[in-house]
Amino acid sequence: MIGNPLQCNFDPSELACSSGPSQGCLTAKQVETARKIYAGPMTSRGEKLWLGGPLPGSEYSGRQGQDWRELLGVEPHLYSMLTPEGFRYLFFMPEPGPTWQLGEFDFDRDYKRHHADGNSLRQQ
Repeated sequence: MIGNPLQCNFDPSELACSSGPSQGCLTAKQVETARKIYAGPMTSRGEKLWLGGPLPGSEYSGRQGQDWRELLGVEPHLYSMLTPEGFRYLFFMPEPGPTWQLGEFDFDRDYKRHHADGNSLRQQ
């Protein structure tokens, strides 16, 4: 348990496997993924689109589908089917439709269609 997540300076590389894959440690790819999750969404130029990502200590909730194991590729992700459908029909203006794939999300362009920049709130 982390008493003050805002002051926690956890580095995911502390959990890296020392030599080859084994249980209870992270691969280099998983370490990089965790760093990106903590940093929050950014454009290709490193411009932050949001204040940040999840705080240290939020990784494991003890409930299925509610923690990072899925995001790091350890277990099937609960939202793997719901997320693309949301982007196809709910989150974008205009909606991209049934052929859109999650891998097509472009952090340089699509956040504007998703209103992640807050403009939709200022215009209302």
